[in-house]
Amino acid sequence: MDKEAGDVRPQNPPERRRAWVRRQIIIDPSFQYRMLIPLAVFAAIQTLFLGVLLFYPLQKNTERAPSQLEQAILYDQLLNLHVSFWATLAITAALTAFYTLHRSNKVAGPLYKLRQGLGRISEGDFQTIRFRSNDELRDFEPVANRLSQRMEALSTGNSRRMTKFEGRLKWLK
Repeated sequence: MDKEAGDVRPQNPPERRRAWVRRQIIIDPSFQYRMLIPLAVFAAIQTLFLGVLLFYPLQKNTERAPSQLEQAILYDQLLNLHVSFWATLAITAALTAFYTLHRSNKVAGPLYKLRQGLGRISEGDFQTIRFRSNDELRDFEPVANRLSQRMEALSTGNSRRMTKFEGRLKWLK
């Protein structure tokens, strides 16, 4: 059908599948890595406490075992405890770091879009900003878009005034 004659669309358009887009986990490295600092500090403190309060006393008790057979059994148990505990701690820390990066992406992404959008607005490119549906800071989307519309209206008004002013100057010459 001709677009000039009128664009008739069906009442229930078929759902379009959105193309899969690879999303970056690291959008703003300085911000997102700063989000990991408390996690790293917590893991270091936990490791220190576990080493001093749990494994050091177990090591000392193992050394004081009366026979070599008992010592060997206790050392074997201590080694098994070390392997399973530190592996669990490493896996947990990796999963927590991934979750922290993923979660900080929901803040870093909108901040990045706001920064880019405001930069475009300052250059005279008045585009709307759209956040993903699960992003944090979605409250800023309508505010930024109103700002863009207002700046565009002011720019258009100023352009009309300048055109009128130039016309008057030409007439005066």
